[in-house]
Amino acid sequence: MKTKILTIIAITLLTIGCNDDVEYDYGDFREIYATYEGNNILTYNAQDDSPTVTLHADVWNEKTVAAGERAFVRYTVVNQIDDREYNVHIDGYSKLFCDAVRKGSTDDIASYSSTPIDMTSIWRSGRYININAWVPHVESGAKIMLIADEATIDEPIPEVYLVYSVGAKPATFERKCYASFDIYNLWMRETCTAIRIHVDDPTGQSEYVFAK
Repeated sequence: MKTKILTIIAITLLTIGCNDDVEYDYGDFREIYATYEGNNILTYNAQDDSPTVTLHADVWNEKTVAAGERAFVRYTVVNQIDDREYNVHIDGYSKLFCDAVRKGSTDDIASYSSTPIDMTSIWRSGRYININAWVPHVESGAKIMLIADEATIDEPIPEVYLVYSVGAKPATFERKCYASFDIYNLWMRETCTAIRIHVDDPTGQSEYVFAK
């Protein structure tokens, strides 16, 4: 039987070290998927086409997450600058796995032998589809992809498949997986009114539709 091992994030969350300064109570922390823009600035859309929120981080290490890359971020608000802009204290962060939606035939998609996952949440934020899921863990070789069926790309609702594959390797436990997929090129097609994402999740939903 597989055992679920809960880590804060599958890719290690970098926590910010303490010092001897007077402790400041920042209040409740928040967790988001964001894009690092450089100069300690992060941006994100909470869900769908909600307005972009800008965060000014008190600390950041560009060797961990560089400009243009996506990050899983835990933060607390220090003060609000305007309606959608904040100075924040970074409690921890880590680089997200990020990929663009791919294109393939049904034979291509089937060739990856998708491994079932346990989806916790899936949502769209601007140009990204984001996932939070339990996945079987193997030492190396696991693949996660979002693949659009090329035969449906010009239809109003393209069929898209979330593929997680560990191949023939045995998995001994499950761990959290956090990922973002850039769907801009598919989402912005004139013919596209929505996308349907198929997920191999035996205990949850098998389809998710995101409409414009």
